[in-house]
Amino acid sequence: MSEKNILNALAIFLCIQHSGYADSCEQSLKVTAKFRAMGPIQEVAGLAWSAVAPVAMKHPVASAYCSQLGGGARLPSREEYLDWMGANGVPGVDLDEAKSAGPGEEVSWGGLRPWYWTSTLHAEHSFRAFYFDGDTGTLTETFRVFPRAFRCVVECD
Repeated sequence: MSEKNILNALAIFLCIQHSGYADSCEQSLKVTAKFRAMGPIQEVAGLAWSAVAPVAMKHPVASAYCSQLGGGARLPSREEYLDWMGANGVPGVDLDEAKSAGPGEEVSWGGLRPWYWTSTLHAEHSFRAFYFDGDTGTLTETFRVFPRAFRCVVECD
């Protein structure tokens, strides 16, 4: 079965299994039925955040999965994850320190698990991307070929 067929089958499965969305994003045409089917949606800083995808994927596949949801869905950036973390009150987050950290610098988070992909690629090595590492409490980067958990985002307006 091709990667595209797997992604479509997973999206159809999710449509059957889940529903729910943030009230303020309900009317947005960008929040598609496939996006809603991932599970409850949370709105943070003008973005609708999906539930965690049911399976971990390599970075390029996770990015393609978000895109196929429609409405401009994509992986969240490193900066958007900082906003999400702040809004959800993750213990031990110093947002001022985190937002001022440069690419490649580790940022302490506390006990978030598991590892979540961001859309942010390493500045010098596009074969690496950033993720939030709940095991070590850092924002760091790794090779894009390793499976990681992820969420998708879409603009609410």
